[in-house]
Amino acid sequence: MFRKKKPAIYTTTDTSGNFRLGNLHPGDYTIYALKETTVNKIYDSEDELIAFIKNIVHLNKDTANIHFNLFKEIPAKLRPIDRRIDDDGKLFFTFNKSIPNIGVKILDPTLDAIKQVHFSKTADTAQIYLTSMAFDSVKVSFLSNGKPLDTLTLRRRKNDTYKRTIQLTYNTGFEGSLKPGNNLIITANYPIASVDQTRIILIEDSVDVGDVKLIKTPDNDRQFSVAYPFKDGKFYSINFNIGTFTDIYGDRNPLASKKFQLDKPENYGELNLNVTLPDTGRNYLVQLLSADGSTELRSTALTKSGMVSYKNIPTVKYRVRVVYDTNKNGKWDTGSLKTKTYPENIWYYSKPFTVRPNFDDTEPLVVPREPTP
Repeated sequence: MFRKKKPAIYTTTDTSGNFRLGNLHPGDYTIYALKETTVNKIYDSEDELIAFIKNIVHLNKDTANIHFNLFKEIPAKLRPIDRRIDDDGKLFFTFNKSIPNIGVKILDPTLDAIKQVHFSKTADTAQIYLTSMAFDSVKVSFLSNGKPLDTLTLRRRKNDTYKRTIQLTYNTGFEGSLKPGNNLIITANYPIASVDQTRIILIEDSVDVGDVKLIKTPDNDRQFSVAYPFKDGKFYSINFNIGTFTDIYGDRNPLASKKFQLDKPENYGELNLNVTLPDTGRNYLVQLLSADGSTELRSTALTKSGMVSYKNIPTVKYRVRVVYDTNKNGKWDTGSLKTKTYPENIWYYSKPFTVRPNFDDTEPLVVPREPTP
């Protein structure tokens, strides 16, 4: 889309990534590109992709090789995507974007005093647990940095009933393997009010190891760890008898058990990146990715050249990318049409890194200068 500095607008539709627009009058233009969800040639959906050129194009001759990148903006307005009371009585809310320093306040002081809240890592979803459901409706206010953003209402019928069963998950991987050097971590699906340690049995090669203590994870009332010197080559079974866990509703867990063993040390190795940065004093994020590049595994902030080490990681292939962290906030940021800000640049190293068993690899990573727009 070419927009003259006057109201005139010239548009073209193309799906190839290249387009040509002829017969334009000489003058000054701005250029926008839009990938639409509805074909109306209007940027009117938060799911649409936009691109633009910051500088005015002074058209006085044929012009070519203008490049720009589409990006998805962070929605300007916070909007709830889903809100509901689940079958187990949990209040569930999810929004169209993250909420910085998210907070929750229930406008009924009695309910607010008994609430327990769990937020997603992306800070766009909240699960609220209430030990009393004696209400017809509940108003929930969401806050950012202590300031209210939105207040949502959920309603229930007095005869609604809720069913809960405590379920446990573990940090074991494929075929019940526990990463060497890690504690066994147990996560419940509801906040836990108490643990009866006497009902826990840990078996090592058919032998009861005796007393085992669960350690609660700070600031997480659903997660516990078993601190025990698990040994290579041994087979383990941990059993939680009925009533080991009691949740905040007074429900007790059914019998639960988990079999596992330490993963083999040869399935892990170390990758060291000797990073050379083009500029000192600027901020960069060196990020370790899965082999297909879809998952960010680690992120390290750097302001000067140096070594970045990834110890005790699985012996598979990885990719690496570098974010030019312009605003120095420790994460990649998208662009904004309103502020005429481009997304932060990202550079991908062209080849994958392979981590070999019991081997400390050191690889050079020379980061190029940030491209100019």
